[in-house]
Amino acid sequence: RSVDRDLLNETILGGQGWPVYVEYVDINDPHWQSKWEYPYDPQEAERLLDQAGYPRGANGMRFSEPLPLFVGPELGGGQGIAGEIGDAIAGFWERIGVPTQVLKYNYAVFRPGLVGRSTTIPFLTSCDDGVTPQPWDWPKGLVMSSLTRGGFSCGFESDFITKNYQAAAKEPDINKRIEYTNAFVDYIHHWALAPGYIVVPNKLTVNPKSIAEWKMRPSYVAAWSALENIVPAQR
Repeated sequence: RSVDRDLLNETILGGQGWPVYVEYVDINDPHWQSKWEYPYDPQEAERLLDQAGYPRGANGMRFSEPLPLFVGPELGGGQGIAGEIGDAIAGFWERIGVPTQVLKYNYAVFRPGLVGRSTTIPFLTSCDDGVTPQPWDWPKGLVMSSLTRGGFSCGFESDFITKNYQAAAKEPDINKRIEYTNAFVDYIHHWALAPGYIVVPNKLTVNPKSIAEWKMRPSYVAAWSALENIVPAQR
């Protein structure tokens, strides 16, 4: 609640992105509900910290040591756009009395804690399937569950997400799968397990003199897909 997502978008992305409130779902999807937003409200953020037992000290800070925030390898890592976003978030957090140290070291140093489920450090990432093109009814939160044990994780495992993912994965009815996604979003929004900040659009340009049309499929990790659907401008 302490981070102005619109300001992040305008100053870092030149207005090309849009806000994210919870991981894996897009506010532009027709299934999105405004109840899942975290309004920009620094005063409420301060009230919640006070209520949780972390008042400001004599120096104005709430903690004696800085809160670490690791910047993931996406979007150029610490030296790219992700690093700029991390620095901006740290600035917002410090305004409400939370000293923050942005960590920009190599991902290989951070990854073992994600695989071993031992990390205690918040990190800035799209966390595997956190991409806009994925349909709303697809199962959500695989790397927040125990289903990837032995491999990458978002840093925690949730029994609720594991069971929700398994149920959605075997459900043939799209409407019921949508209900599972809604329940998932309700859950991670309530507990703020994976709050988001802004969408950074993928950049893809084509020459209209060469390509007349290119219908892409939803892509898991790539910025583009379905090369077989390219319609040449000139035959």
